[in-house]
Amino acid sequence: GGGGGGGEKLGAMLRLNRTLTKLEVRSNKIGDRACALIFQGLAKNKTLSHLDLSDNKLGKQAISSLSEMLNENVTLTYLDLSWNHIRASDLRSLCPALNENSHMKALSLAWNGIGGVEEEDKKDKKKAASGGDALVDLIKHTVSLTELDVSNCRLSATLCGELANALKNNRSLQQILLDGNPMGQEAIEILKQLNARMVEGSIKKFSMDNCFFDPLMRVLEFDKENPSGYYRLDLKDPKDVETLGKVLEEANKTKRDMLRNEKLNGVRFTLRHKGPDPWKIPNEGILELDVIVTDPPEPGTQPMDSDDFRFLGRVMEASTNGDQGRMHILKQACSAHYLDISQALVLLFKFGLDSSRESALVLMFGHLTDRNNLFVVYSALSDGSRIVLQKRIGPLHVMNRMDPAGRYHFDLTKGDDVRAFRLLLQLKKSDPSARITNVYYSREVHDRPVQLTPDTPLWESVFPTTSQSLGTAEQLLDRGLLEFDYECEMLASKNFKTAMNRLVRDRRADKSRPGGGGGGAGGSWQQATPQSTATADAEYLESELSA
Repeated sequence: GGGGGGGEKLGAMLRLNRTLTKLEVRSNKIGDRACALIFQGLAKNKTLSHLDLSDNKLGKQAISSLSEMLNENVTLTYLDLSWNHIRASDLRSLCPALNENSHMKALSLAWNGIGGVEEEDKKDKKKAASGGDALVDLIKHTVSLTELDVSNCRLSATLCGELANALKNNRSLQQILLDGNPMGQEAIEILKQLNARMVEGSIKKFSMDNCFFDPLMRVLEFDKENPSGYYRLDLKDPKDVETLGKVLEEANKTKRDMLRNEKLNGVRFTLRHKGPDPWKIPNEGILELDVIVTDPPEPGTQPMDSDDFRFLGRVMEASTNGDQGRMHILKQACSAHYLDISQALVLLFKFGLDSSRESALVLMFGHLTDRNNLFVVYSALSDGSRIVLQKRIGPLHVMNRMDPAGRYHFDLTKGDDVRAFRLLLQLKKSDPSARITNVYYSREVHDRPVQLTPDTPLWESVFPTTSQSLGTAEQLLDRGLLEFDYECEMLASKNFKTAMNRLVRDRRADKSRPGGGGGGAGGSWQQATPQSTATADAEYLESELSA
């Protein structure tokens, strides 16, 4: 209880006892006077190593007595102070003693508001802005603590930079729990440091559950080796403008489409970064876009070797920070390694949420050695995720050449989407069973699509029935959004191979005629070593259509 009688007896026992090693006095409402007597006994104790004082509402006098005890005790290695209404000022009082104590190994401060701002600190702007500065000081200077629990301590985003720096320089901590702190997106700075330390082996366990939530897993730091991902940039922030500049610099180096799903202040638009009239970056606004590395890897590029891949899998499984933590580990791996499609499939199953698997595949896409087999990973994706992935990566790259049936979404301002559309039109010409249904089209990317009706002029302009009118359709469809269902009975059957062979034969025959542009791509196709004839034919046709 809160009186001193029990505390006096317990303190006297601790002073004289030579056998007790563990003491739990949690949820006993110990008052300041009783605490002082207990801590006086502990100061002289030579055997106790484990002390649980959780849920006792320790006051400032008790904290002062605890500090005095820690300065004298040389055997205590575990101290649980969770649920004790400890605030930033209390931790400031404890820090000198904790830092000087070279025997303390494990400390729990969970469920204490050490990151909050106290009434007496609100007039002091520096203290009000960094209520957890005492925690930063503790992590920075401790040389003995190996385990620290600061879960649910009201640690906020303003603290993340200092905490990340302290964790980078700390060499004693092997386990830290940070769950339930409202850090927001800035928590990624801490996550990066802890992941780096886990990879090097100096951290064995950490947890950051419920510190932040970001379903699209936006990119917070541009990586030239693999810039793929979702970006959300504040154009008033010089750092974000600098990131956008790096993205556009990379996009200008490739002839393929690298930017998709551009939005400015939530409104869809097309970011034209090439040509005589490139998009000018406004002085303010929120820009969102997906960046996809579509250039294929250099010939002969090898995927990650089996030993490195197994290690990557173990590190991702050991992460206790949910999908966000695993995503950051994967991003680090993709900066230095390539993956094959079977490895990508294994890694996708390590993510629990559909949105996480989508973002993981976007991240890996630019570093896949056999991206033409992307449909192999469909078993890890829901039907909804396949549609989302098609919009984020593009239908050309997601299309299953062996089974082209499905719903398609085209952004006709993107050259790769136009190539995919042309490929489907050519396949439809060669397959009597193919049908296009449920068609929607909008002339501008920000307009609401309207449904198209068969046998109307607009339908004919989109889906010409003669090869002579194909060029007219391409001229009309130079921008806007198009979506439809493609139905067929090919499904990797003989019909599909027959149709594909006919397309390739006809295309080659056209090229062999005078003015047909023979050679070039046809010759390079002959030298290829495809995994399957049907896939090779599809790739050949695609290259010809995009020429």
